[in-house]
Amino acid sequence: MRPAPKKDLGMNKEQLDVKSLDFYSTADLIVTPVMLTDEKYAHLFRNQAFYDQIGYGMDEVYDRKTWFEKAFPDASYRDEAKRLWDEQLQQSVSENQRHIQLLARVYCKNRQYRWYEIHEYPLGNYRVVTFIDVDDLQTKNEGLLKIIKFNNLLSATIAHDIRAPLATLKSLIQFKNRITDESQINLKNLFSRVDSQVNRIFDIIDSSMLHHSDELQHFRFRQQKIFLDPFIKKIQSYYEEEMKSWGKKWVTNVSGHDHIYYDAFILEVILRNIFSNAVKYTPPMESITVDIETAPHYTDIHIEDRGGGIAEEELSFLQNPLVEHKRNGKTDLQTGFGIGLLISKDMLESHWGKLMIESTSSVGSRFTVRIPSYIPQFSGEHK
Repeated sequence: MRPAPKKDLGMNKEQLDVKSLDFYSTADLIVTPVMLTDEKYAHLFRNQAFYDQIGYGMDEVYDRKTWFEKAFPDASYRDEAKRLWDEQLQQSVSENQRHIQLLARVYCKNRQYRWYEIHEYPLGNYRVVTFIDVDDLQTKNEGLLKIIKFNNLLSATIAHDIRAPLATLKSLIQFKNRITDESQINLKNLFSRVDSQVNRIFDIIDSSMLHHSDELQHFRFRQQKIFLDPFIKKIQSYYEEEMKSWGKKWVTNVSGHDHIYYDAFILEVILRNIFSNAVKYTPPMESITVDIETAPHYTDIHIEDRGGGIAEEELSFLQNPLVEHKRNGKTDLQTGFGIGLLISKDMLESHWGKLMIESTSSVGSRFTVRIPSYIPQFSGEHK
């Protein structure tokens, strides 16, 4: 049974007997959840649809603090929801608006997450908060967006990696008419390089297939245990010949940092994009440093090179692509970095990771890939 409101609506006796009764009765006929609070968000009333869909009673959720704690149990998501709500609240006051709106994923009492458009309207000295269920639409939109991002990432990744074996095959074709006894070693090295590069492409394709849901045909985030030392060394091995031929070397410090839990495909693609460019632009006889830093809530993988640094315009575009595109109309990077890095960065940050870039002209660049220690497991998503 629904608890009685904690206090009246500030009306006189006659108004309270008639108007409040009409309000409650009418609210119960509405099929979307409705909540009534005072100016300080103390909860006074919620309709039957609220109990049916979201579920929390007055003894569980009765003010702003308890609402945010129950509806958004993940601390990071809760902080972001609070920030967005407070920003809109401040904006509504400054612009004399009467409406606040927030799209958010709400954790219901039945332990399921659902997307709601949350709207707030003033009613005298009170606030009416309504919840429009947009879960089906939002889930489909998210699925479509993930398909587009994943296909773009896969296309850019394969396009990037297929260049190397094709270039080596071209060298073999040019080399075929000049084979001598002395050239047998060089020929063997070329075949070895092709074999390694083709195997790398097969790895990418095989890994990508694991991320398609058979039923829904969308990208599926697969969280798994990743042992960092062998994982990083395997990616570094892809560039072993090039590093040796130019006297470059890896300085890798991962001891003491055993493993993380994340999607191996996303992590490999972002690291390979960074490694590839670091190898390409690091001068001969210089080193590329990879080290790991662990904090209570995240693990950072740092990659530092001694290349020429990233141009200010490119760095700005990498960090804020949408802002830069709106400002100058450019859709890609001018030199050095391919679109693969931008797409893989977006994929990383769409799945709770973060890429941070520091760069100094004529000195080099430092990339930090941040992987959170905790990833929320929303209903319907796969580990």
